Amino acid sequence: MRLSPRFELLDFLVATCTSNTRYLGDSTSIWLTLLLQRAGPIGLLGNLASVISIADPWRVDSHGQDIKDLWWVYFLNAVSLTLGCSANVVLAFLPRKLFLASFCYFCACLIYVALIVSTDFVYYKDSGWSRTQGFWQCVCAASLYLIAGTFSITHSVYYRVRRQIHTLSPKFLKMELLLTIYLFYICIVGAAYHARTMLNCSFANGVYFAIVTCLTLGFGDLVPTKTLPRALDIPMVYIGLVLGGLVTVSIFEESSSEMKEARIIEKIEKLRKEAYVENYTQKESFDRMRHIVYRCSTISKLNMAALTLSWLVIFWLIGALVFHFTESWSYFPSVYTTAISLASVGYGDFVPSTPGGRSFFIHWALMAVPTVATTVSNVYSVFNAVLPKMRKGPADKLLKMDEPNLEYYVTEEHQSEGWVILTELSRADECDQLSYEVWNSVIQNLVYPEKLPEKFWLSKLSPLRNPTLDERTFLLLSCSHSLDRIH
Repeated sequence: MRLSPRFELLDFLVATCTSNTRYLGDSTSIWLTLLLQRAGPIGLLGNLASVISIADPWRVDSHGQDIKDLWWVYFLNAVSLTLGCSANVVLAFLPRKLFLASFCYFCACLIYVALIVSTDFVYYKDSGWSRTQGFWQCVCAASLYLIAGTFSITHSVYYRVRRQIHTLSPKFLKMELLLTIYLFYICIVGAAYHARTMLNCSFANGVYFAIVTCLTLGFGDLVPTKTLPRALDIPMVYIGLVLGGLVTVSIFEESSSEMKEARIIEKIEKLRKEAYVENYTQKESFDRMRHIVYRCSTISKLNMAALTLSWLVIFWLIGALVFHFTESWSYFPSVYTTAISLASVGYGDFVPSTPGGRSFFIHWALMAVPTVATTVSNVYSVFNAVLPKMRKGPADKLLKMDEPNLEYYVTEEHQSEGWVILTELSRADECDQLSYEVWNSVIQNLVYPEKLPEKFWLSKLSPLRNPTLDERTFLLLSCSHSLDRIH
């Protein structure tokens, strides 16, 4: 049924005053989309592991001298890196061909598994040679490609069965681009400090040093001692901080806000439909809709905060468990070290020194920063949701006027007063909510000057059903429209 021009105006004003949230479907599709969005960064970390695996030999002798790899190891490494990069390109630019991206991820993983198994007999069987970070980065790359492939194929199969089309937001491409630039920068810095005139270390240790420095950990196990590396360390750390901050913000923006808003909208719609069948007056339906939105928003934010806090603890303990085995530490020093590292504090009393421990730490540390940032943001959003209920801001005082009928301020003889109230409204707190009297005056006098449908505030036309609505801006646009209409 076609809406009346007045309701089309209402729909336009609501759309203008809400954030551009894409409704992602049911809860399952929302969570699968979140997994797909994580497949991109994990695949890029797999590319970093592949590059290190190619750059560094896989074995050293008993004197610590590098042993050159066989040609087929280089070749298969290069094939896996090509497949991993191709999968990331398909995921970013051709999201409708997820099966192809998943196939490339799984093929890259299988090649690395074959390399790990074959070199176990060729390289390390009764030879006295030991594994290096190059080998362990191969293990990391296989694991990361397996995870990325699993995330993408699960998402693709679900949407293929449901006969739906999956999409990724433009923010995903921006995040992938920024993360690619950041990891490329890490590789360039690692290659620079690999030189003899710098730290004279392996490429993997150069990357490890760059990450420890850019993440402000500063363990002190690898430090520049010459003038040239110290001079280059100054711009390196600040460029790394800026790029790392941009990547963290882009990862958070790309997933958190839209996922949370989509889940909130889904719950609001369910409760709104249940409440609509009951008998309410206009004032009761307004209060009921207010309660539904507040309840769904608060509970969703609480659940998301609890989820991210739980994942942070799991991420912390997984890191501690890996370091417990790779570094042969007892479990408490492992827990202590990972907790300190998550807070970007590097005392240097416990640092990863084995090839396996450092290889794992490179990827674990890069994942730690957005994990901590997302957790902090979600916890803050809970306080931000509860805080408006604990106070009354300037907009509350302003809008509960003795004369709530806004038609008074936008008539021709009171235009000057109308512009005054617009000025005052523009200075009000954008987080405050309007009272029922103000909302009723806005809708009936400025937008829809007829009798409102029954249970209007619980209907599909209700502007309150969108949790991202900026009520102050809605009122400003409504008043501006009415003032402009007079002319």
